[in-house]
Amino acid sequence: MENDKSHNFLRKGTSGYGSRAANNNRWLESGAGTGKLPPQALELEEAVLGALMIEKDALNAVIDILKSDSFYKEAHQRIYNAIITLFTNSEPIDLLTVTTQLRQLGELEVVGGAQYITALTTKVNSAANIEYHARVIAQASMKREMISVASKILQDAFEDTTDVFTLLDAVEQSLFKISESNIRKNYADMSALMTEALRELERRREQKDGLTGVPSGFTQLDRLTSGWQPTELVILAARPAMGKTAFVVSSLRNAAVDFGMPVAIFSLEMSAVQLVNRMISAEAEIDSEKLKKGNLAPHEWTQLHQRIDRLMRAPIYIDDTPALSILELRAKCRRLKQQHDIQMVVIDYLQLMQGDSSKGAGNREQEIASISRALKNLAKELNVPVIALSQLSRAVETRGGDKRPQLSDLRESGCVTGDTLIINSETGERIPIRQLAERTNPKEKVPCLGVNGQYKVGAQEITNAFYSGKKQVFELTTRSGKSIKASANHPFLKLQGWSRLDALSVGDKIAVPRRLDISKPSNPLVDEELILLAHLLGDGCILPKQPYHYTSADEKNIEMVATVARKLFGIEGKIVPQNNWQHLYLPSPYHLTHGKKHPITLWYEQLGLERVHSYNKRLPEQLFKSDNRQIALFLHHLWATDGNISWKKLQGRKAAAAIYYASSSKLLAEQVAHLLLRLGIRATVNRIKSEKHRDMYHVDIQGVVAQLDFLQQVGCFGERGQIIPELIAALQQIDANPNVDVIPKEVWDLFIKPLKEEAELSWRHFANKLQVAYSGTSLFQKGVSRTRLEKICPLFPAAAMLKALSESDVFWDEIVSIVPLGIEDVYDATVAGVHNFVANDIIIHNSIEQDADMVAFLYRPEYYGFTQDEAGNSVQGVGEVIVAKNRSGSLDTIQLRFIGKYTKFADLDGFYGAASSPTPSFNPEARAQAASSFDTPPASTGGTFKSKANDLGDMGMNFPPPNPLDEPPF
Repeated sequence: MENDKSHNFLRKGTSGYGSRAANNNRWLESGAGTGKLPPQALELEEAVLGALMIEKDALNAVIDILKSDSFYKEAHQRIYNAIITLFTNSEPIDLLTVTTQLRQLGELEVVGGAQYITALTTKVNSAANIEYHARVIAQASMKREMISVASKILQDAFEDTTDVFTLLDAVEQSLFKISESNIRKNYADMSALMTEALRELERRREQKDGLTGVPSGFTQLDRLTSGWQPTELVILAARPAMGKTAFVVSSLRNAAVDFGMPVAIFSLEMSAVQLVNRMISAEAEIDSEKLKKGNLAPHEWTQLHQRIDRLMRAPIYIDDTPALSILELRAKCRRLKQQHDIQMVVIDYLQLMQGDSSKGAGNREQEIASISRALKNLAKELNVPVIALSQLSRAVETRGGDKRPQLSDLRESGCVTGDTLIINSETGERIPIRQLAERTNPKEKVPCLGVNGQYKVGAQEITNAFYSGKKQVFELTTRSGKSIKASANHPFLKLQGWSRLDALSVGDKIAVPRRLDISKPSNPLVDEELILLAHLLGDGCILPKQPYHYTSADEKNIEMVATVARKLFGIEGKIVPQNNWQHLYLPSPYHLTHGKKHPITLWYEQLGLERVHSYNKRLPEQLFKSDNRQIALFLHHLWATDGNISWKKLQGRKAAAAIYYASSSKLLAEQVAHLLLRLGIRATVNRIKSEKHRDMYHVDIQGVVAQLDFLQQVGCFGERGQIIPELIAALQQIDANPNVDVIPKEVWDLFIKPLKEEAELSWRHFANKLQVAYSGTSLFQKGVSRTRLEKICPLFPAAAMLKALSESDVFWDEIVSIVPLGIEDVYDATVAGVHNFVANDIIIHNSIEQDADMVAFLYRPEYYGFTQDEAGNSVQGVGEVIVAKNRSGSLDTIQLRFIGKYTKFADLDGFYGAASSPTPSFNPEARAQAASSFDTPPASTGGTFKSKANDLGDMGMNFPPPNPLDEPPF
């Protein structure tokens, strides 16, 4: 039976640019009167969906062409989504599986029932033309999006309050968004790529100067890079006053003036006139201070006019728009490429750019990373090098030595010590970050845990781990006993967002996971091993040169250990009573001679465990690969040794429970708390100091909710567990304290107050709706329990973040101490997407690597008071370009001449002056003529830094001693 039910009720009520169902759509309304319909291809949509269900490989041909929104009919969108879900889950795609998937989603009847799905498969006999049909559907979708944009333009253009430039920017962004989301570059086959590569080699052979990219004009740098390469993103980073702007201005001047190449610079810090004044100073060799004041001598005016003629005719394009967004930059670069065929783009500087606000608010590190990726995409799209200047933090100058910048200084985050443990989200292993960084391939992806924007903790991927040098570290400890050692600039997650460690204070609350879910535990230990291990770690004595034995006052424990030891190793235990205790000796089942080891010794070695005293005991790494059932079994028996489950009776209060595990090993206590977290049971590690004995560490389980979870999930073996049914009954009669699990008080100002004002509610009305007494400003002095937040959410139905907080996987743990330690080796990692990971059971930010093909640093030793190199040569006026990353070449340090009074850089053995004849056009002859010395290798100096740049007297110049405070701030 044909389903004639209208699907109009399925339309999404979205609005704004790019939305098909924008409100007050006058464009479509005017078209409706003339009988026009939005572009569509319903028959082809049916044919494509039918083909996808009859041929298993058909989806591969259209998956990069079609999105669910490409379909006009809402029912078709839902069917396509079901197909994509099946494909994602590696399940077959056919009539039955699609029908089943829609039924599971509750959408089968909505799309027209099983009859409609069946009818789709009869619309086409094969998938022969599916790609062509898909492109027609995609084109119709693009037309609908453009109609929607045009309608919004029309609507906003008639509004008197609309700013025309804001509208123009929004229009450009909307059209660009349509293009980006629909027009994708396809793959190329090997034949086409080989042909292109051979043509490129032929072009390079014709270039006598050896340059394949845009020349920098610096001989040694061009010899290293072969010029700034097309499609590459180059990050040039330095501290202030190193001369970043002077360097790129010198470089783009060389490319435009000497080689006739059109170049563009986007100056977000300096005005276009200031930038041009620098170029004039460098080109005419007139002191920049004189230009600034305008007090030039007559011969200097003559010199200026003679030398700036070439500069005036150079194809240099300057844009000094402040706070430029990445979308504006892309649009402007496209126009410059189209109109002037620019060959290079420079951005001064990266941190002053604005990200794409349409992608939502995030921390600044993520925004910078997004901008970096967008710049890389821009370089590929325009086939030009993009050079982005970046300012390094002052951390460079807090480091000892020569303060030479290094690659880790460019990363947008701090570092942690090498013993920091990262959880493998598949296996449950806890891997030291040092071990990840020292692998043969540190960029091999590793599954980890991280938190997303909705505060849900889930599986993520570490894409790189690396050593970051030596830094001062601090140990941060939370109320629950979690601790981590990190550098001062490493960010932790507060409710307000990511905050550096040096901006945190005792009392602040940071995010830690409420539970840790592992997807693929392997259970390497059998149940009997877990039981024996728990008892031996708790009450066993496994020490070298001593008889192995187990001690307990509980006969059930003695019997259990004897049973599993016999089953695992054939050991026949011997019981020796002593007062209220019993010792179970565990002798070897065979004679220990000729190098034979006790089976328990061999077992410990296999587990990687040492035979040590109780204060040095720890859990084996294999245990963390267990699933929740096995973890609960292990803890069930461990609690029978040094655990406590007892009544807690206080006068005037209901009887409650006291539950903890005690150990003299801090590491063992922390590991037990971690296993409890795997089960979603929140515990606190407390240090119990003792004057006469070793300090003890208690893993305390407090609060009705956590205690009930423990008693019902874990419990305790033996006599100690007999009390559990009564405790559970008693705890179920106690109301849980809502103030244990609290959202920090900042939630009032960050979320609730703005929502209240938007709803035009007074605080008194707000309290009435919650059915609580109005208490004035005291309401804001405390955090909000999850229970109360759940009651607040219905007052603001559209407040998705409030709901996310009330249902989050995050517990807000209070900082109790931040202690400076010393200088240690530190490491960091990069996590794609969420840019954070769980380490030491705390959520910390990752390091965001720049998406750069080349990273170079600019460094001038004289700025820091160094006047000589290690060989005793003067470094006055010397600047270094340190190429620290180069995907298409080698690494090196290039020394250049820095001439501060002209704010310019030049080759060490001289600097450019006015040339006798210009090369105004971009052509091979001009390039070869200007770089005639490139192919001539420099004369050897025997490894000692020595050049004309160190003998300033020969050049008729007399510079005063350098003073960093007098340097212009470039």
